[in-house]
Amino acid sequence: MTQAGSTHSIRVGNLVIEAYRSTEAMGQAAAAAAAQRLRELIASSEPVGVIFATGASQMATLNALTSIPGLPWDKLVGFHMDEYLGISDQHRASFRRYLKDRLTNKVKMRNFYGIDGTAADAGETCRKYAELLRQYHPQLCLLGIGENGHLAFNDPTEADFNDPLDIKIVSLDEQCRQQQVNEGWFASVSEVPKRAITLTIPALLRVPCLIASVPGERKAHIVWRTLTEEISTWIVWTLFCSTVINYIDRQTLSVLAPVVMKELHMTHADYSYVVSAFQIAYACMWLIGGVIIDLIGTRLGLTLAMIWWSLSSMLPALARSMFSLAIFRFMLGMGEGFNWPGASKTVAEWFPAEERGLAVAIFDSGSSVGAVIAPPFVAFIAYAAGWRYAFLVAGSLGFFWLLVWMYFYHPLDSHPRLSASEREFIKDRRATPAASARKGVYRVLRFLVALLLKRRSWFQPPADRCLRLDSIPCRRSR
Repeated sequence: MTQAGSTHSIRVGNLVIEAYRSTEAMGQAAAAAAAQRLRELIASSEPVGVIFATGASQMATLNALTSIPGLPWDKLVGFHMDEYLGISDQHRASFRRYLKDRLTNKVKMRNFYGIDGTAADAGETCRKYAELLRQYHPQLCLLGIGENGHLAFNDPTEADFNDPLDIKIVSLDEQCRQQQVNEGWFASVSEVPKRAITLTIPALLRVPCLIASVPGERKAHIVWRTLTEEISTWIVWTLFCSTVINYIDRQTLSVLAPVVMKELHMTHADYSYVVSAFQIAYACMWLIGGVIIDLIGTRLGLTLAMIWWSLSSMLPALARSMFSLAIFRFMLGMGEGFNWPGASKTVAEWFPAEERGLAVAIFDSGSSVGAVIAPPFVAFIAYAAGWRYAFLVAGSLGFFWLLVWMYFYHPLDSHPRLSASEREFIKDRRATPAASARKGVYRVLRFLVALLLKRRSWFQPPADRCLRLDSIPCRRSR
């Protein structure tokens, strides 16, 4: 329900978002919504578990909530989201102290359970707190969103929507620690603890009612991303589309074989030579293409491969003999051989080990889809405009794919739409680093020169010293 005083209200999925002109107005509206929900919950059962957040974003909400008369505080059991490791409850940044000053010293709750970040056994603290959460089943959660998008201390490098734990020990990323300085809790980043205890994403999202208060311009960008950006799997579907195009291009000749053989006066033996030309090039480029992809990176490698094979797929429209057709198909095989090494490397760079099987299955299924699409698609174009135009249209599909690929896909270290914390999260879970295109070109040239000159260090190192790793164009895996 829209609160009075809001400037506007929108709905995104199950979320109702209300904007206010001031932090105080936002806090009063959040407190009113929380109070209404608490009265409803107490009417049906008691005690009621409530999770409270801390930080600058919650000050206005807690101040307004504790000022509302008649709330059944004595029937509430309170929890909080997180706490730094190694900070006592006397420290000005302690979340236990924060809630004592702004909540439990103002109202008398049935009970409030704090997270002790100074306990000797933090793991045991987590275990006992998880038991309390399960016992009281919190029904309301007041929370905020961090500048890096975190809920509680679930920074992007730690957040797990399938986390088996309800509470755990986490490491804080630089952006999260800088936020604590920005809000005045610490004088410098070096003073901010690097570890903390936090409720996990599943523990928070299990609560039926969530009320988030997110004031301040610094968080406007991350709120917009939270509302508009999905947890996307676009990378693997882009690879799926490249595989579909790959198979449409290679199947074009098979669909048009009767008319092409007649037009070019080819025998069945001639046609077998054309097919063999493609297969030989395709098989060889699986190996060579994989080496090149490793050296220059997936973005540049797949871009060049798609340009090459798309042009090669169009060239048969110019064929005048079996010989020219065989050359064009050989060229097609050279380009298409890059697709599987490139797609596999992309999956290794962006997907964690436990998700790579599914990712590979998705992009590889494009081969079956392409094989199904090709016959009616190519036959229709050939019937409508002629067989030469069928090659031109099929080959042009790759250039449309390139527009999407070049816009959306960038190497991990230079992706313009990834924050630093998101980049570190991906690196932590996807161990294969992305190659530098500029350095990769140099390494390809060095690889070819070494191969042509047959340097001794390439094939057989001198017996009196170790083989120099920089003489081999390979990369170390982490």
